[in-house]
Amino acid sequence: MPHDLPALVRYSRSSPPDLVLPRVHRPNVEDRYGAYFYVFDPFYGYWRDGGAVGVVSLRALAPADLWRSRYALEFLRDARIDDEIAVFLPPFGDASPTLLLDRAKGRFSPAEIGRVRRVYPLVAAIHNAHLKLIIGTGADLSGTPFDGARPLRIVDQGGAALVATPAWHALLAGSAEIAASVARLGATGPCTVALGAGRQLRRTRLPYDFGPAPGGYCDTVLGNGSLSLPASEAAGFVPLAMPTDEEEDDCACAAGT
Repeated sequence: MPHDLPALVRYSRSSPPDLVLPRVHRPNVEDRYGAYFYVFDPFYGYWRDGGAVGVVSLRALAPADLWRSRYALEFLRDARIDDEIAVFLPPFGDASPTLLLDRAKGRFSPAEIGRVRRVYPLVAAIHNAHLKLIIGTGADLSGTPFDGARPLRIVDQGGAALVATPAWHALLAGSAEIAASVARLGATGPCTVALGAGRQLRRTRLPYDFGPAPGGYCDTVLGNGSLSLPASEAAGFVPLAMPTDEEEDDCACAAGT
């Protein structure tokens, strides 16, 4: 379908949006959006206020006075957006990796929007399959080193936990000391923290084009038979509820990774 610019934005219900793609930095657009214009983004408001997954157009969602606002006269004009279609994919935690199709001039027709809605189930299924490949969910890995026995979780940039292996839950449930060390991590950057009993908590950064948690972290507990494996080979993830408050960052990082 004709469009001028595709994009990928992570819309969250608990944090500002993350622009994942395109990776071309336009200071007059991206910086101002991230600093203050994002709060006027109709798609951000839609998702923050409990919007459903699926296909939504900017023209159908935006209030009439939006087009007379600074958001339209400054941000949308500089971004060259006259209309936009948002494809809200199934969420990871409380956030939806959302595909955007921008049109610099003219509106998307009802027929074009309907075409995107017809293919949405396929796009959502591909998205879910992609996540399964990334974090190993649903793969038949029994009897391998990747069968979910390793304590591991993924957190976003703010330190909010998104998914974790059953072994992670079991480890924290069995040791109040380890659970307290993990709670103090908050949103600290990559580090290695001694947990005692020959264990280490190792935090490594995820790439910024990792849509579910761009620039987030992979937390892995090593020691006592736990293997150091990349997050892409982990299995057995289960969803976590998003916390209401973030812990303060008061841990001491022994060494960066």
